[in-house]
Amino acid sequence: MNDKNESGLMHPRNQHGEQVARFADVILGKPNRKTLDERLAELSDTDRETVTRMARQAKAIADMSIATNGHATDDYAGLVNQLNRNLQPQLQELAVEVLDKIAPLQYDRKPAKLDHDTISKSVYEKYMG
Repeated sequence: MNDKNESGLMHPRNQHGEQVARFADVILGKPNRKTLDERLAELSDTDRETVTRMARQAKAIADMSIATNGHATDDYAGLVNQLNRNLQPQLQELAVEVLDKIAPLQYDRKPAKLDHDTISKSVYEKYMG
């Protein structure tokens, strides 16, 4: 989105006032209005190699998961994060954006773990019902 209008309903100035908005800009940073192509073009050679490596690793793991399970078990963001926890978050985000753009991934979300009461009730109903 290349809209430079900073007066939308979700902008802090409309919610809290001018001073809070200034703090929000300092703490959260101003919204990034550059396109993916522009952000990739600005990378140093080292950062470009890092993004490429992260993307290749995540894609390879997703492909292996699809080959063995018939589907991916995590999204690119989860895979990139698992592989590169200590690397710059903005580079991780770029790797994920590139992968989502060039090779969209369908994955099955992991089911939520059942709590003890739900499991007990299920077992009780199975044997008593």
